[in-house]
Amino acid sequence: MRSIRLDQNTVKFCSPEMITHYGKIDLIAEYIASRQVLVNAYKDEHSPLDSPLDGPQVTNLEIFRAYIEAYIRNHPQIHTKKMDFIIRELAPTSAGLPVELYVFTKTIKWNEYEHIQAEIIDHLLAAAAFFDLRLFQEPPGSDFARALRG
Repeated sequence: MRSIRLDQNTVKFCSPEMITHYGKIDLIAEYIASRQVLVNAYKDEHSPLDSPLDGPQVTNLEIFRAYIEAYIRNHPQIHTKKMDFIIRELAPTSAGLPVELYVFTKTIKWNEYEHIQAEIIDHLLAAAAFFDLRLFQEPPGSDFARALRG
């Protein structure tokens, strides 16, 4: 079980350009297409829309969670059947929005386990920016000192 914390201020509704951009990711192309069909069907049936909040929406965080699940399901060292497999958001806090991964490796060797979990977390930390999400990190004291100096 591991989690990464995201800056909640970077969660947003996807524009058509974002959907096209994310739809190029092989692991989630089918998921993106299915969500887009749902959104387009609603728009066709209820046009014109009175508000951008009308109907189903897709967020960059929803797509990132779908990516996380697809990435981990395709990892050769992770149990995807017969063992719990959960990707979820925990309650937002002042320390960011935790996205938790609860999965099991196929090994019980500690060194191998640590390598696998580090590989996955490293990948997800780097991938978050692709989805226009920023990681949450407590600001160091030097940030405050720089702000005060102007």
